[in-house]
Formats: sequence, structure tokens, C-alpha cells
Amino acid sequence: MRKRMSDKVMYITGVIDTELWDKAKWLGTAILSDKKSAPYLGLLFTNRDAAIKIFEQWNKDFGHRDIYEEMRVSVIEGDIQGQEHGYTIHITTNQENLISKYKKLNLSTDEISFAIISRYRRMPTAVGNRNMANFREEVERFLSYKIIPVYMSESGLEPLFDYEIEKTEIFFRQVDEITEQDIDYACIKPRDN
Repeated sequence: MRKRMSDKVMYITGVIDTELWDKAKWLGTAILSDKKSAPYLGLLFTNRDAAIKIFEQWNKDFGHRDIYEEMRVSVIEGDIQGQEHGYTIHITTNQENLISKYKKLNLSTDEISFAIISRYRRMPTAVGNRNMANFREEVERFLSYKIIPVYMSESGLEPLFDYEIEKTEIFFRQVDEITEQDIDYACIKPRDN
């Protein structure tokens, strides 16, 4: 979407289609690993068709490998006041990498402002749970990971490997290092009651 603002053009952009995400109903994550290849970060959805459409669009936009790392995935660990113990997954557009892509394609960014849409979810875990620590170790070992949709039905989990996207960039963060000017601040800021 384009909007003219004085002498700049604003692009409202993002890797998140809010209508599809609302339909897909993102409820959690799953870590899948065979210890022999890059691990999977599975996003658990209760609407299979909408989840597939999200990943079909990503596959169209990025291919099965996000070579420009346009999708920014962060894992925020540490306690957040008023929320359960666990970690938060934040998915958004990597604005810096998007600008780099524009420059590599010889497109000017001088007259563009970006408005970015994102989604995040707190994943409650038991104290001592090592799933995310194990995932991080695997990412560091293989220097990549794959993100996939996982359909969550009453009969169990169905990983949808056909829609995988390989990535090399992920941000492992701690709550106490995030400031108000940080892109991940939306995930930890105090909520109004």
C-alpha cells in the first residue's frame, strides 16, 4: 500500500497479512530436530487452510530460502511482568535488510518511509524447559533453521514441510536488553489494564 506524505512515499509493508493471521489462529510453537540437519521452528495454527495461505505467500515472496532475510524472527527470553514464564516469538519485517534489498536492486529508498506490521506470541513454558535452548544450540551448530506451519487439530500436530522457508538469521534476545526504541519493545511493554 502506498500513501503520499509531503515529499515522501509511505509503504505500509510487512510479512504479516493480518486478515490471514486472524483466520489462521496462531497458538504456539513447536521445535523439531533430528540432530542431523538444521532444526525447524514450527508455528502452530488451528486453521490449516489459512496457515498454508500464509506460507504460500511467503514462499512466493521469498522462495523456500529467505536469501535477503526480509523476515525478522526474534526469540525474547526472560520474565515479563504480568505474564507467564516462557519466551516470546516476534515475527516482522527486517527493515534494514529490506532497505538493503532495495539498494541491491538499484531502487531508491530516499523518498520512502516504512510502516511495519508484526505479530508476536508469548509461549508459556515450565521453569527448566530446554526446548528453546536446544533449538538455539542447533541453529548455532548448523548456522540455519527452517520455519514451517504446523496444523494443530484435535487428533494431533501435522507439520507441513512442503511450505518450509530456510533462514540463517534469528535474534535471540533477553528482556532486559530491550529499550523503548527497540523493534521488539512492543512484545514486552506494560499493558494497560
